Amino acid sequence: MNEKDLEQRLRSVVDGEQPAAPPSLRSFLCELPETQPAHKIGPLARIRGAIGTLPHLVPSTPYARRAQLALGVIAAVVIGVAGSGILLSLRQTSTLPAASRTTGTPAPTDTPRRSIDVRPSPVVAWPSFAPAPYMRLPWLGNPALGNENMALPSHVVSLSVASADYLGVSMAGDGLVSSSDGLFWDWRPASTIDPKAVTITSIAYDSTDTVVVTGTAQGVDGAMDGRIWYSRDGGSTWRQTATESTFAGVPVRTVAYGSGKFVALGWSDVTPGHAPRPVGAWSSEDGVNWTHFGVPIQGASALIIPTTRGFMISGMPTGAGTTIDDVPIWVSTDLNGWTRATSADHLAQLVNPLSSASVNGLGYIAAVSPSADGRDNKLVYSMDGGLTWKIVKPTADTSPYLATASSVATFSTYDGNHVAYDMVFVSTSMADGGHIYMSVDHGLTWSRVIDQGVGGPNGYYLLEISDGYTVGSKKILAYSDPGSGLGVWLASLDSATP
Repeated sequence: MNEKDLEQRLRSVVDGEQPAAPPSLRSFLCELPETQPAHKIGPLARIRGAIGTLPHLVPSTPYARRAQLALGVIAAVVIGVAGSGILLSLRQTSTLPAASRTTGTPAPTDTPRRSIDVRPSPVVAWPSFAPAPYMRLPWLGNPALGNENMALPSHVVSLSVASADYLGVSMAGDGLVSSSDGLFWDWRPASTIDPKAVTITSIAYDSTDTVVVTGTAQGVDGAMDGRIWYSRDGGSTWRQTATESTFAGVPVRTVAYGSGKFVALGWSDVTPGHAPRPVGAWSSEDGVNWTHFGVPIQGASALIIPTTRGFMISGMPTGAGTTIDDVPIWVSTDLNGWTRATSADHLAQLVNPLSSASVNGLGYIAAVSPSADGRDNKLVYSMDGGLTWKIVKPTADTSPYLATASSVATFSTYDGNHVAYDMVFVSTSMADGGHIYMSVDHGLTWSRVIDQGVGGPNGYYLLEISDGYTVGSKKILAYSDPGSGLGVWLASLDSATP
């Protein structure tokens, strides 16, 4: 019996019409290349078949056939190793945060990021000056953190009923961050709130039992629809508001709480060649049911904060009627009507929509007005709750380079003689070293906040940690972009000592 007849006989035992072979023998025979039917050919048999189609390469001896089989085995091993590498790469890719993927689906294998790899003991920086007679304000922090995975917040609240003291939105907008000390932050993916969440943008708290978070989720048509979620247990569990249709598909970008109301703003990205779009605005007394209200601004950015008199809003104006003294700032006591602010020093044309603002309990407001190119920012202030504004004009040689001002924060307190005063803090960009300066005379003179022995505090973001009603916040977080090398610092007016 020649070799071809043997191959045909073996295949007939496996697939022929005669009685089936015993299971063990059939299993053994099915594994032989010679018994594979055409529709079940794998990589090994396909390689062998391709070679067999070339007559002058068909081996004529058993030894050559065995060599051909060995070559096929080696090729199959190589294919298997390459395939396993591709599969491993795909599995690693699936562990990205849910909000960073376009599908918005949760990733069960997400691993929380942390602010730092190993948590060092924080240091206390005592600036070499006292902001007022008998008053010293310490800063608790870590002087230098270079971890690229710092999970720091862009918005944060201080909770009174929660598993963590602080809860915020990550700078990347891909989830929440929480902290028990304000310095070391744990990250939670967006899927913690909602498996459909794509971005998380802002957070607010009413100091009683409701935490509100804004963001976007992927709609049925693939567009990013606005969403608002709320929690009644300090952020442990979340529910989506039942009135998402109120947002009409507009991404909800920011939320604040004041005067017994939550207020939220949303806008769509403005693409080149398209006219600026109106900014959507909504309010709620319980964080669950939302209604629309009108605002006099448009575009792709806006800011709203509570004041001692109601709310202040800033953005690109809509309509006509602007005079030389009008600035892109409005105030309202009830959200039903808006009064446009004016410039007390006739320099309104130099003031752009605000990017950062801080209100204290005495009615003083400090804010940063960025230039279009970010190279000539202005620090502006109001002494009457936002109705009239001036540009800060320092008089001392120790003043910061305010053209690089990036954010602002304020404290209002009393000194040892029970005299009220404002503490204004300004952070500057990396172009000025990421320094923090402070003024107690509304910006006329400044002192750099630094402990010569420790080297801090520093950073170019100042973030007030609000406890519900944000007017007169008593905690400030200072930090920088991950990897910048600048530290994370926390100042609390409650820890100030005489």
